[in-house]
Amino acid sequence: MLKIHSLKPGLNCIMLPIHLKTTDTMEEALSEAIVDTGATGDFINQDSVRNAKLLTRKLSQPILVYNVDGTPNEAGSIHKVINMITIYSGHLE
Repeated sequence: MLKIHSLKPGLNCIMLPIHLKTTDTMEEALSEAIVDTGATGDFINQDSVRNAKLLTRKLSQPILVYNVDGTPNEAGSIHKVINMITIYSGHLE
């Protein structure tokens, strides 16, 4: 069983190199992803979006984000989304 205790690369965090492609403009970016964290969706860091100059779309209603213990996440709600394909070693999501 793998337990992820840290987002810092090392023994407790496995990072994979991934290729991202937006579904609308086909913009591409390289990034890293954390191996299955048990999250209920796919998320990308705001700094990564900004650095790759990816276009976002504003949500009509923010999505509230909670930690595993039920407390609100300190980063706040999700206000923007990107429709994209994640590619790792020939596998697409």
